[in-house]
Amino acid sequence: MLLRLRTLADDTDRAVLAVWPRRTREQVHFHDMTLAGSERGYDYYTAAITAEKTSLSYAFRIFRGELSLWYGQSGLAEEMDDVVPFRLTADVHTPAWAQGAVFYQIFPDRFRSGDPENGVKSGEYTYLGHPVERVRFWHTPPKPFDVYRFYGGDLAGIREKLPYLKDLGVEALYLNPVFVSPSNHRYDTADYLHVDPHLGGDEALADLISAAHDLGIRVILDGVFNHCSDRHPWFDREKTHKGPDGVSHGAYADPESPYRDYFYFRDETAWPDNDTAMYWWGNSTLPKLAYGKSEELTEKILSAAEKWLMPPYSADGWRLDVAADIGLDREENHAFLRKLHDRIRKTSPEAFVLAEHYGSPEEWLSRGEWDSVMDYDAFFDPVSWFFTGMEKHSERKMEQWIGDARSFMTVMNGHMAALPFRSQLCAMHELSNHDHSRFLTRTNGMVGRLDTLGADAAAEGVVKAVFYAAVFMQMTWIGAPTVYYGDEAGQVGFTDPDNRRTYPWGREDKALIAYHRALIMLRNRYPVLRTGSFIPLAARDGCIVYGRFNEKGAAVLAVSAVEKKRNLMVPVYPAGFRRDTNVRFLQVFRTAGEAYSEEPGCQTAFDGVLRITLGPWEAKAYYAEYPEE
Repeated sequence: MLLRLRTLADDTDRAVLAVWPRRTREQVHFHDMTLAGSERGYDYYTAAITAEKTSLSYAFRIFRGELSLWYGQSGLAEEMDDVVPFRLTADVHTPAWAQGAVFYQIFPDRFRSGDPENGVKSGEYTYLGHPVERVRFWHTPPKPFDVYRFYGGDLAGIREKLPYLKDLGVEALYLNPVFVSPSNHRYDTADYLHVDPHLGGDEALADLISAAHDLGIRVILDGVFNHCSDRHPWFDREKTHKGPDGVSHGAYADPESPYRDYFYFRDETAWPDNDTAMYWWGNSTLPKLAYGKSEELTEKILSAAEKWLMPPYSADGWRLDVAADIGLDREENHAFLRKLHDRIRKTSPEAFVLAEHYGSPEEWLSRGEWDSVMDYDAFFDPVSWFFTGMEKHSERKMEQWIGDARSFMTVMNGHMAALPFRSQLCAMHELSNHDHSRFLTRTNGMVGRLDTLGADAAAEGVVKAVFYAAVFMQMTWIGAPTVYYGDEAGQVGFTDPDNRRTYPWGREDKALIAYHRALIMLRNRYPVLRTGSFIPLAARDGCIVYGRFNEKGAAVLAVSAVEKKRNLMVPVYPAGFRRDTNVRFLQVFRTAGEAYSEEPGCQTAFDGVLRITLGPWEAKAYYAEYPEE
């Protein structure tokens, strides 16, 4: 295996490669690197190693005169212990279709009703002490306690709007849970083998995925494998699934249940006087599944995951809900996830396995259990703080974080270092989702929730110019930008459940939709924005400048998070250009306020430095190909 280091020409006397096992800095092996050649003002050093393990860490030590520095994924450091190394993970295989793809997340009950007969009927059953309710007026805001209220969105409605999504530029759908469940969010699965009839049933999912594939759109499903519903026949708290003897044999009701080992109980002898079952975060509707106790349970879940990847459904992958929480401990967690990943890969080699996760994903990615993550640490959270100063639930505001470019880039670089490059390319980058407040609402700076502020407050004082700037970053940063349904149409909402408002059909912000479409088209015109490498170029005065580059050329992206004009002198030569030459860049996109322009313009970087002027919340994209030498 050949590893390569790029330095400025004639800037380094000697380079050494240090390699060690992924999880320890003991047994470090050093390899002298060879100067292999020079190109465009850079020297390239190489070293060949034999990768005996599937997971390695490595860093470079660079010598110049009496000075030596370590270089890793976190940048330069004086000491080896202070550098975050690069990681090599042979088991990480991310499907090519997911790398840089534009995803669109849909909460099925709130996107579109295609068949009114599918929907839950008011009073059809009781959930958490409330008769379920069918909301008649589509644009009615959610209530503070909303889990039992249904709007009638279904899979037929999603299929009906596939042409709209295709026109927008969407390449993949991520569907929140679609399987049988008593709640509107369906994160309490009551049957892993069937799609909820209120969404249209199994045939509707097969029809949707087939139609999506015909348009070149992939579909990944939401796998809730940490817990199931307390109404699942395996648990059956309500005792509605009775056997031939007229008695429920779910694990909750029967200590001799054949499903007793499917769940954890703190005290096996306490039944029936005390409920000692273990629930996810104490939610009594969500009993945790016990893979460490039951191979039979494990096989049933693996078979269910396999089923939906096979014809006639042929889904393209799974998003794993609370993936790090699965199991009672890390050992059980890793054992199950490895089996799941192996089964998924065996069934569909190009399926995508995405994890919901907060914190470093390194221990799962390094074991080949996930392909990538919903990137909260290296996108969602820092971007929210940088542009709005708001915590992602709108529960806290810290104005000092708005426009703190240096802190933003430091945090982003640190957390990005936990993801191998292939995982970075398909990390899900969202501004909003079903668990957190809508980004557009966060721009108004209001701290609170639906029950404290009221539904109307979510739209008061929003600053669309901030949203425009954030969407620009979302669509040009390394990763897979993911639009939460309705964000592109100007939907607002505080955190759960207000973030689950219906798509505003007939009330769309068409200018905002056009803006999303234009940025997605920009990604398609310049492949470097989809799969190019990433390099930070500047972070100061409320502005971020970064580069995306490949073997042909480089894009320079500049974005402001502040309401002030800024003049920046940005060294762009680190994106692959000679430092001692002038480079003519084409300005290919610009947004300012609520307006944008795709009219091309030209600007020259003199001696590798580009002068960039940004107005309030302005963003610009430049592109240049490398000159032939």
